[in-house]
Amino acid sequence: MRRRWNELVARVEELIENVEGFIQQATPRERVMLGGVTAAVVLGLVTLISLGFSHAIHRRELTIAAKTKSLTEITQLAATYGERSRARQLLEQRLKNKVALFTFIDDVSKREHIDIGDMQDHGSNTGQDKITESTVELDLNKLTLDKLTDFLNALEHDSHLIKVKKIRLRGRLDDPNAVDVSMTIAAYATAAST
Repeated sequence: MRRRWNELVARVEELIENVEGFIQQATPRERVMLGGVTAAVVLGLVTLISLGFSHAIHRRELTIAAKTKSLTEITQLAATYGERSRARQLLEQRLKNKVALFTFIDDVSKREHIDIGDMQDHGSNTGQDKITESTVELDLNKLTLDKLTDFLNALEHDSHLIKVKKIRLRGRLDDPNAVDVSMTIAAYATAAST
């Protein structure tokens, strides 16, 4: 191994001596041309090396940008998942609250000072998802839109899961600021809590 190394060193030294001998024998014009060729070769090598580094840096920047974008998307998905998970938990909690819909509507109407013309309980049914839906139809007469809005907000913004499924408004000829309302209201709960 050492012998090979010594042979390699000897060959390099011989090459250097040959180049020095050629340069010493060259005319001034040949020396200028040789200097120009050497400068061009060195400049070409420097350019190739710098282009290689530039290309490598550009590839790394693209990789970093792609990973940053992926990380941003993951962060957004995690936030969305957290929001949806909280909304699902809130919905599940509301579904666990059992409510006697007929009585609840009657209590809300008394609290809002609204007279119910007619109210019919249509019972309840349980779907394949084990959610029980209880429905009640009711009629309200001579109601202003403000009173109707307050009544609907009181129904739907309670801890129970209650929704107005259908509503029909009829204008009154005797009072243009009042309406007659027919609506179907549903309450939802898990089958285990009913």
